[in-house]
Amino acid sequence: MRFPRVKILITFIISSLLLISCSKNDEIIDLGDGGLSSGDPCSAPCFQNITPGITTKDQAIEILQFDLNPKKCDYWDNLSIGGSRGMLCKNVYLGLTEKDIISSISYTPVKKVFLEDVIEKYGVPDCYYESGSGVENTAPYLIRLYFDNVYMVVYLPEQSGPIYLVQEETQIERYLFFEKAEYLTYKGHCEEWGGYGEY
Repeated sequence: MRFPRVKILITFIISSLLLISCSKNDEIIDLGDGGLSSGDPCSAPCFQNITPGITTKDQAIEILQFDLNPKKCDYWDNLSIGGSRGMLCKNVYLGLTEKDIISSISYTPVKKVFLEDVIEKYGVPDCYYESGSGVENTAPYLIRLYFDNVYMVVYLPEQSGPIYLVQEETQIERYLFFEKAEYLTYKGHCEEWGGYGEY
């Protein structure tokens, strides 16, 4: 059961990345840091008063309608073919369960958010995973940081490598919140965090 779920999660993350990357600048919504470091209006794993595992689709739409036009969001349901179910509203992605509960949230912030601010607020990552986004896991490389205390994954920007330098001022590229079970499935294998420096 583990591997099919991992494939489903990977599929929806890749699809959301592709959709986000196709967005035009005038289609990006500025929600600041989304509360990641500011805590406004709430902190991880809550985003704009939407919490994975608790908030329903209808509640999320009602919350987002003040900043977004939900009628212009992209909706899909590919669960029957092993895919994902969710909605993409500009640079905000919401994963959905079969029962219309928010299972995950992804946000690409417009405001610059730096790694030192995230670590100061949530503590050091529990582990990290480095991968290549090129053909056959080659450069450019990116790093994902996992925070077990808030079921959060933070993506750092791509670097050409072969050494990946992580610094206090490294900017957050994107972050995801999950409900607990989905976070543990998504986390999989990762390496112990060694602090700032070369990876």
